[in-house]
Amino acid sequence: MDLDNVAQHEGFSEQMSQLDNAIRDIMQSEGYSEEFFVAPGVPRIRPVLIYLSSEIGALESQETAEKGRLMHLALSAELFYSAVLVHDLALGETGSKRRAVLKKILGRALRLHEKSWHGGNQLITRSFELMMMTKSSDIMSEFVRSMREVQDAQKSVAELESFPTSDDVLSFIETYTGEMFAFACRAGGMMAKAPRSQCNLLARYGRELGVAWHLTEELAHLEGKNLSALEDQIGLGRPFYTVALAAETDVVVRDVWQSVQRDETDVATLMQVLHQSTALPQTRQKVAQRVWSARSLLKDLPQSSHRDQLEQLASALAK
Repeated sequence: MDLDNVAQHEGFSEQMSQLDNAIRDIMQSEGYSEEFFVAPGVPRIRPVLIYLSSEIGALESQETAEKGRLMHLALSAELFYSAVLVHDLALGETGSKRRAVLKKILGRALRLHEKSWHGGNQLITRSFELMMMTKSSDIMSEFVRSMREVQDAQKSVAELESFPTSDDVLSFIETYTGEMFAFACRAGGMMAKAPRSQCNLLARYGRELGVAWHLTEELAHLEGKNLSALEDQIGLGRPFYTVALAAETDVVVRDVWQSVQRDETDVATLMQVLHQSTALPQTRQKVAQRVWSARSLLKDLPQSSHRDQLEQLASALAK
């Protein structure tokens, strides 16, 4: 998926570059490992959704979102995403694999997390400050609601007493990545003062896209050759939908997954048992279903190049 091409085509590539620079400065000041949070020249999906949704909303309302406020919204959303990532890492830092990922990502900020929640809280605080600069109480309310939903998703996974089912994981993804994407699309429309019905439609599209995006990233790690990247993803402590699917029919998958998390088995063994199951094609099928749903929702939006870009973003995930 070429997000850079989308940004250039729609005329907001400069804003994406400014966003990266701002995040780089913030992460450096907080002591985080910059390379994990900033990939130069690779636009971030949530800000792209915010900008495209604001353009779609403007077609209906005839009111263009102010650039500065739009930038504050996009930066706030990304800092919240980064804070969620840090929180996921800090939740399970006692495990050897999780600990290794912590050191790699948090850098010198690790010492803050050994003593308190100071680092993650700083990102949340900055995110709130930037969200207030959008000067929209409605968007602020949506942001708080979205934060609560994401935090509830994290809590629900942490409190599971048994190995998660595929339904458990799918519910987590919908209220985690799905919700963050939904907020980006809804808030972008709200920034342009689009009708509530259109903002809700954009949010529904965002949630479906978010689930498809999450599953596609999971498949990329499980089917790729970069074992180190897969280890990092496992180290985040989030459940894998594909693993849960496979474990429902083969208890060996569950045992291997838990062994990998404890650093007792290498990830190559996990990939081997997964490729022997039917879980990978089943996950691809689930991606296709969510992509179809996302594209169907777009049919009720006015025809425009911005809507076409949203459709292409979804279609690219099903290839």
